Formats: sequence, structure tokens, C-alpha cells
Amino acid sequence: MNLPQTSGFLNIYKTVGPTSYDCIRVLKRVYMRGKSHPPKLGHLGTLDPLAEGVLPIAVGSAGKLIRFFTAEKVYRATIRLGLTTATDDILGSVLAVADVSRVDEADIYAALPDFEGEMEQVPPKFSAVSAGGVKAYKRARMGADFTLKPKRVRISRIEPLGWVPPQLEVRLTVGPGTYIRAFARDLGAKLGVGGCIAALVREADGPFLGVESVTVDEIELGGVDGIRSVLYPPDFILGGLQQVSLTVEQSKAFAVGKGIDGVEIPGDGPGFIRVYDDVGFIGLGTANANGCLKPKKIIRAEGC
Repeated sequence: MNLPQTSGFLNIYKTVGPTSYDCIRVLKRVYMRGKSHPPKLGHLGTLDPLAEGVLPIAVGSAGKLIRFFTAEKVYRATIRLGLTTATDDILGSVLAVADVSRVDEADIYAALPDFEGEMEQVPPKFSAVSAGGVKAYKRARMGADFTLKPKRVRISRIEPLGWVPPQLEVRLTVGPGTYIRAFARDLGAKLGVGGCIAALVREADGPFLGVESVTVDEIELGGVDGIRSVLYPPDFILGGLQQVSLTVEQSKAFAVGKGIDGVEIPGDGPGFIRVYDDVGFIGLGTANANGCLKPKKIIRAEGC
């Protein structure tokens, strides 16, 4: 592509300490220092201050695609068994301490497969889920007594990496909405000793890999041009979808919301379709039973 992107995705590596929104604040500051109006910025899933790793951030019109991003995430988690806290991580107030000497490696590894697959998971009370119209963490900070509804989540794989009492290290591949803190809590409860997260690294978020990420400090050094140079195009997160190409006339009609007849639709089932023309990515569409391609989201990749 000849022109640098101004809309797309950044693969940020968040360090331990800052919040996810702190990273967005830094990006806004970079734009303002470059005398540019900050575009819309939004992350594809938060990381707790204790956690580090991949934090994809949508820039500009690419944010319209966030809700279509359903890729799995990979985490490396260090779980402190024998410790139960209010936040389900080691930063929270301690609720209970238990002796883990009676728990051996075989017991732990035998319990892990019970958490693979789809399941109902109760989010941590210190989380951003809604509890009676208010974010749960706000109610928890006020000392309110409340119960959160379980959510359907998926853990595709749990790989044990080592047990050095009282800490267990595992790698997890999970679907959207899965709380690793809740997994640590529930594993500890199953083993009868309690548990919480001691350290957490998000190694990958769909196609965004930790080894290819950049820190906000690196972004600050590069300025606005530096941001544009490391932007992934908007369709980067849609690699698993079928695609079609339109003629110039068809793309003009599609871009203003008109359905397109006579397009050969790939695949044999419902779902979103990536739509392109000679210039590049236009947006997402869906096809009805008669083969009419209808616009769902128009995201024309923008030049500077």
C-alpha cells in the first residue's frame, strides 16, 4: 500500500502496572503532540494492571469491527494456590489462606481437564461486567453484597508448565469473555485450597502475537508517523472470513448501503463476508438466500 494507514489496529505490549486505558491515554497524547486530532481509540479486550502482554487497540474507523473479533486468546498464567483474595489475584485483600502441602502435582494435573471445553463461569466481582446496571467492580469497592450471573465461556486447551509449590504455571487457550482470574479461583476451589492469579501474560490475541508487539514507550518515540508505520490494516482481524471482489460500479453502490445482485458468494452458510474492490478493503457484507450481497459495515481503509 502506497499511503500509510490512518485506520487500523495497533499491537501494543502492555507492561505490568498501567491499566489498559492508560495505554490509550498515551496514544492520545502522542497524537496531540503531533498536532493531530486523536482518532477514536478502543481496545479489543482489557488487561488487568497486574497482567502484561498483547493489547490490540483499534484506531479510527477500524473500531467498528471490534464486535466482529471473536478469536481465541493465549495466556501464560502463574496461579498461587492456597490463597483466596477478594479480587482473585494477589493484589486483593486476603480472604483465606490454606496449606498446600497435601496437594501434589498429580492431583493438580488430574483436575485440569475438567476445565477444558465450554462451561458456565462466574466472573470475578472485581470486573467490568454489569451488576444491576452498575459495573461490578464499583459495587465491590463499595462493599456491596451481590451475586453475578455465570457466563458461557470456552477454554480450548490447558497446558501445564510446572508446579513449584505453592505456584502453578499453565498456558491456556480461551475464547472471548473468559476470565483467567476466575479459572484460578475455581481450580483452587476444586483442589480444596483456594487460588488466585500471581502473574499473567497474554501471549497472543487472535492474529496479534506478543513477539510482534510494540510498547507505548516505543510508540511515543516514533510519534504519529510511528503509529501509522506499525498499524495493521482493518481487515487484519477478519482473516478467517470468506471474501468477494466487486467491480468499480458495484463497490460504489455497496459503499452507500445498496445490496448487490449477481455476485458469486463463497461458502454455503450464513456469516459475514469480506468485501473488496480494486482499491482494497471496503467492509463486511452478508448474503441472503437469493445471493444478494448486503452491506453490514462499511470500513474503507483510509490514507493519510
